[in-house]
Amino acid sequence: MRWRIKFEYAFTIVGGFIDIEAPSYEAAERYTLGLDVYVVSIKPILRVKLC
Repeated sequence: MRWRIKFEYAFTIVGGFIDIEAPSYEAAERYTLGLDVYVVSIKPILRVKLC
């Protein structure tokens, strides 16, 4: 499953997004522990197939 991580650098307003692939929310959360930023949110990226 794909996850979008929203982050901000410490003591600034500057931030961004990272898209990763992880099998679960817990795995995505473990990935963020290695980042040197403040993680704002972790949300799944839902893809909808058009008919």
